[in-house]
Amino acid sequence: MISRAARSEHVSGWLFVAPDSMGAGVGRALFTDAVAIAILPRQVAGSLRDAAALAVRAARVTGLLAFSAAAFWVLAGGPLISLVFGQDFAPAYLPLCLLLPGVLFMGVQRFTGAVVLRAGSAWGYAAIYALSLGCNGALNLWWIPMWGPA
Repeated sequence: MISRAARSEHVSGWLFVAPDSMGAGVGRALFTDAVAIAILPRQVAGSLRDAAALAVRAARVTGLLAFSAAAFWVLAGGPLISLVFGQDFAPAYLPLCLLLPGVLFMGVQRFTGAVVLRAGSAWGYAAIYALSLGCNGALNLWWIPMWGPA
């Protein structure tokens, strides 16, 4: 059933939305997911060139919003974490800051991914995720022994 539904551009675009929306982080979901869901019908209905242009515009706007939110966390995150959650959680500030670039890039991917898939570059799209997985594994092997699992 899914394979038949995936042949349709419209349906495959909507199938693309679901897995990412289920695991989206709260901060990224506030900015990028709402916009991505709103523009998706236009991305799958128009030409590929129009979909790409729309993705770039949406990525710029939400990238600016996500960058502003990340800057807020970098500037105010340390004191805010201590104030809201207590001093025991103050060490969470550094990992939070280290994860922010990934949140920004995932937000941009939210718009460009649909265009890449629609252009028939599924293997290129998979290669990007394979590279991300490799980087994640390498960083885990490097940082977990150095800092511990906590």
